[in-house]
Amino acid sequence: MSLSLIFYLLFVDALNKRNRQVMCTTLKVLQHLVVSAEMVGEALVPYYRQILPILNIFKNMNCKLLVLNRSV
Repeated sequence: MSLSLIFYLLFVDALNKRNRQVMCTTLKVLQHLVVSAEMVGEALVPYYRQILPILNIFKNMNCKLLVLNRSV
């Protein structure tokens, strides 16, 4: 099993938890990973179709939270 596949499985598992704190930590780790070396972002391209819908759910969770906070 390749290292990129292991990272992918760990990230997707963490993001699928849909726990805000776990998602934030996972995204920070992903951000550090991408800026740590060249071509890391390009190596993740094949996995974008699986990662982006999860990030969209997270974005929508935050939008709903903002709307609720503004109405209070």
